[in-house]
Amino acid sequence: LLLTFSACSSSPEKKLANHMQRGAEYLKAEKYREAVIEFKNAVQIAPTNADSRYNLGMAYLKSGPSSYKAAYNEFSAAAELSPGLLDAQLRIGELLILAREYDKAMEKADLVLGKDKDNIDAKVLKASALAGKKEYNKALDILDEAMRSHPEAVKPYMTAAALHIALREPEKAEAAYKKAIEAKKDAIEPRIALAGLYFSRSMAGKAAEELNSALQIRPNDVDILTALASVYTLSGDFVKAESTLKAIVEAQPKGFRGYLMLAEFYISRGKNAEAEGTLKAGFEKNPESVVLKNRLAEVLINDKREDEALAQIEGVLKKKPQDYYALYLKGRVLLMKKKVSEAIEQLNASMKENPNFAGSHLQ
Repeated sequence: LLLTFSACSSSPEKKLANHMQRGAEYLKAEKYREAVIEFKNAVQIAPTNADSRYNLGMAYLKSGPSSYKAAYNEFSAAAELSPGLLDAQLRIGELLILAREYDKAMEKADLVLGKDKDNIDAKVLKASALAGKKEYNKALDILDEAMRSHPEAVKPYMTAAALHIALREPEKAEAAYKKAIEAKKDAIEPRIALAGLYFSRSMAGKAAEELNSALQIRPNDVDILTALASVYTLSGDFVKAESTLKAIVEAQPKGFRGYLMLAEFYISRGKNAEAEGTLKAGFEKNPESVVLKNRLAEVLINDKREDEALAQIEGVLKKKPQDYYALYLKGRVLLMKKKVSEAIEQLNASMKENPNFAGSHLQ
């Protein structure tokens, strides 16, 4: 009985299910690299399983633009294996839009609408293809119909808003974003987009209001806090900018991003002592952060504290001997110490590691 159970538990079907489940969990957790690995394993077990190919495509898609070609290939395989898998057809169409293959994207939209005439995603895809072909009125007509028939759907409003922005119709874009928010009270995307529209029109107060509303829905969201800090900084409200940046640090105390942004804020305000303290606090929580150590070294260099800067730089180079920025900073310190030949050696090493970095050339 034990042998029978063991054989069943390690069967291809069981292994496939396990990989699919773990892949879905990674995808939900936004761990896309891990999701790709799990779904790849699923595809190796069952290469003709349309769902595993589709899910691998989604993991690639979420991984970002560098993986779009791989996503397209997996969605195409899924659609070929299961032509009725409409989501695969839609994802192909969306990638075709990004590639500016508008006629082919239109074909995918029509294929889906032929099987499901009320499919909102297909209507949005068709409108996007028409907009790409500069047939704006036809695109807006489709979106208007979609909004009337499905007033609860956010996507048509968002697409219409983007189209109105492209047509330089900000008031209509604003109205579309507001309808998207009405359609889904807890939606984040339209609030952030509306904030961006307000800020582009020099309406910083309204932009901040929308971002603060988004934070009510998703407290401590670092991306929203970052956008809000930018609004406050660029509009000159430095007190609120500082408190927002500190909130990022509190939200992610073991990450380097908040400390770096807060330090940069202090540097821009001429508060080097506060910047130094922030960076030191950052790598106390994040001792492996090369970015924070390099930035601290730069602050120390600008304060003409060469020996302290050099100690930070040597700490980086001990762990990452080929770090081009640390090599560049070391070259700067050596120049300050009048050790020209040694400085040139370090700057040349920096250029070798990153030929595109201008700093090493300019010294």
